[in-house]
Amino acid sequence: MAAALFRMLSGALPPWAIENVPGLFRSMFVACNGDSAAFCKILSLAVDIRLRGSYGGVNAGEKMAGPFIETLSDSSKKKLVVQSEESALKNDT
Repeated sequence: MAAALFRMLSGALPPWAIENVPGLFRSMFVACNGDSAAFCKILSLAVDIRLRGSYGGVNAGEKMAGPFIETLSDSSKKKLVVQSEESALKNDT
């Protein structure tokens, strides 16, 4: 689900359709019972997951999280996860 949300943010949907995505990530954090380590683990896995076979608009071997995540360096991915944790710990959408 997190990879799909990242893909949405990577241009899979028009801007007006993604304005509720922060709330969806917040719901994921709440579903992790506020455990920032679990939430960050999900995000870390989501930025690296690849499909074995094609599905919809995602070709085999591509990152499910989308083209922008595909091009991020390892340090940028780590920064994304760290900043996401900081945002989640603020306990607001």
